[in-house]
Amino acid sequence: MNLELEAIKTKINRAFELWDFNAVENLYDEHLEKGYHKEAFLFYYESARLQKAYRILEKYPQKYFANLNYVKL
Repeated sequence: MNLELEAIKTKINRAFELWDFNAVENLYDEHLEKGYHKEAFLFYYESARLQKAYRILEKYPQKYFANLNYVKL
């Protein structure tokens, strides 16, 4: 288990618990390169930040989004 990724995940979960969506957004933006492609996409998509969501889809390879069956891409 990668301790750095676990620490990031903990920070994101805490921000969600506090309903601090600006903090969540900043954490996802900061850590996209470390593997949070799908989670960041879903956060932006489900919170109606579609422009940001689709920017992530355009920037990263589709292999990161293989299990997004319920989202019309």
